[in-house]
Amino acid sequence: MRFEAILIIDKSGAKGYANDKEKPGDDFGVISGIMVPVDRYEDLKKDVECLVGYPSNKKNHITDLSADDQKKLRDSVFELMNEYKIPWVYDAAYAEGFRLFENKVNEKFDKKINTSVSWNIPHTPSLLHAKLFRATFIKSAEFFFGQSQGQPIRVEIISDPIDSKTESRFCDELDRYLNAFRDENVTHTGFDRKTKAVVEVSF
Repeated sequence: MRFEAILIIDKSGAKGYANDKEKPGDDFGVISGIMVPVDRYEDLKKDVECLVGYPSNKKNHITDLSADDQKKLRDSVFELMNEYKIPWVYDAAYAEGFRLFENKVNEKFDKKINTSVSWNIPHTPSLLHAKLFRATFIKSAEFFFGQSQGQPIRVEIISDPIDSKTESRFCDELDRYLNAFRDENVTHTGFDRKTKAVVEVSF
């Protein structure tokens, strides 16, 4: 037996890398999601399709509707989620604050690391949406842990289309979180220019 659930997410706003400034107007990033037990997903999907009037595989946006119709649809969706008792989860951040914080952390790390050693550690700028995804997933995982009553957990994640590079960064963030539950270390190698020797560090 295992506890199975689906996390359905959507992203909006700023999503760039910590070493880039966002375009004016894209100063805020957010990812939100709903957490649906597997055995209720198909029923919920059908009811949502009845509300919006088209199949869920057709791409439409609420902003295509008039202001009055937008409000009616939002109210109907919230009422449906309350009826199904579906929890919501989200995370958000200001892009410029994220950029400044990440760069400050990297500066401090670079100052503290042993400067005589060249480490074979990829130094890729953080991606805002990947960080928001990780935080959103952690919040949902905490909820699922509480619901699972000690059973193993399987979570399927459904998202709007994302490119392969972003998907890879999402998976990297998940691995960093899930590694805390695995009895294994990650080993990195480097070259000490003073001793002319290869060194290793595990954590």
